[in-house]
Amino acid sequence: DDARVVERFNTTVELTPDNPAGYTNLAAAYYMLGDFERAGEAYEASLALAPTRTVYTNTGLMYYYTGRFDLAVEMQQRAVELAPEDHRIWGRLAESARFVTGMEEQTQLAYQRAYELATVRLRINPRDADTIGHLALYAAHLGKHAETDALLVRGFDVARDDPDMHYFAAL
Repeated sequence: DDARVVERFNTTVELTPDNPAGYTNLAAAYYMLGDFERAGEAYEASLALAPTRTVYTNTGLMYYYTGRFDLAVEMQQRAVELAPEDHRIWGRLAESARFVTGMEEQTQLAYQRAYELATVRLRINPRDADTIGHLALYAAHLGKHAETDALLVRGFDVARDDPDMHYFAAL
């Protein structure tokens, strides 16, 4: 029962208010329920105790899903500071920034960095369907349409039944 999960994580937070993991788990429970507002609040509480890349990027996602793109950009920028080699965070930064007026250049730079990092990662594991899908998305936003198509074909060759590949193709 979803309500019981939230209730239990609220109890965890009450009993150990100085434990950032309690807030992070509470936020995840709210996220799974689609309550992005409360998820964001719980992530913010976790950040106040112990900022991490994961919590910054998840907080950014909550802001993104609630349409507060400027705050999403701020959180993703902080995540990038902690994990500058993670293509996914650069991609989330670009996705958030593209909805903020005046950030067109920063958006393209973030997509380019995400593209570069994903390309390196794919050299390590050429069959990583998740990275192939992300790389296709970055290539599409950079206007590399032939490469996007080739990456999607490659991704479906690797993981035809993976729902994430269908998601990336739809994007």
